[in-house]
Parts: sequence; structure tokens; C-alpha cells
Amino acid sequence: MKVLHLTLKKHWFELILSGKKKTEYREIKPYWNKRFIKNKEEFNQFDYIHFTNGYGSDKPYMKINFRGFDTSDNLPPKNNEPFIERCWALKLGEIFEVGNIKAVKL
Repeated sequence: MKVLHLTLKKHWFELILSGKKKTEYREIKPYWNKRFIKNKEEFNQFDYIHFTNGYGSDKPYMKINFRGFDTSDNLPPKNNEPFIERCWALKLGEIFEVGNIKAVKL
């Protein structure tokens, strides 16, 4: 199985865990392009996304079915960050496993 590992800040982790956020965004930059694009005509395919909140052996995590890539235009700025014109949109499916979530508020 091919897994995409991503780390999230607590706020975004909680929104995805609660089901309120169904898309995760990443800026279109060489780092993400390298991870998402297999070759010029093909995207990398992942079976699921393994999200973690923070670092360490007891960090909260969840595994979510991956529904594919898209791009999004004009993503609104957040927390006084600069405006992002275009970004990757990762479509999230169902959560099928969670762990160490005792410290996470829903």
C-alpha cells in the first residue's frame, strides 16, 4: 500500500477528525510537486493519508482514505499569511483508523 504521510497543526487536525474539513491543501511548490507528480502525465497514487498532529511516539494520528488530487484557485489567506493563488487540493475520504486522540478536542 502506498501511504502519504502528512503532519498537521492541531487546529487543522481537529477539523479533519471532526469531519468538518474534507480537503487538505498544499502550496504548488517544487517540494510538493515532487511528492505528488510521478511523471509529466501521471500523478502518484496513494491508498491513504496518514495524518499526525505533532511529533513523538504518542502523537495523535488518523488514517484517511485518499480520494485523489485536484487544484484549487484563490485559496483565502489564513492567520495573516500571504494569499495563495493556486494550490494542491487533496480530497479526503473516510477515516478508518485513529490513535492517541485523548488530548484532541472534538
